[in-house]
Amino acid sequence: MAPLWGSRLAAIGATAALTAAVFVLPAKAETDPKAVIKTYADIALAKYEDSMTTAQALDKAVDALVASPSADTLNAAREA
Repeated sequence: MAPLWGSRLAAIGATAALTAAVFVLPAKAETDPKAVIKTYADIALAKYEDSMTTAQALDKAVDALVASPSADTLNAAREA
């Protein structure tokens, strides 16, 4: 019966520690709305730049395919 009592005591101790942590820790972190907006803008810019780079590579591959149709230029256009 002693091992069962020990695990109950451990559970009670863990519950007490977690409850105390809830009241001691800050409720929420302060965030700067301008910083959040800048982060989202940076992410959007990176996605648009990536899309533009991909579109330019596709355009170049399609131009090469039209100028010189072959299995190689077709595969290059498909991979772009």
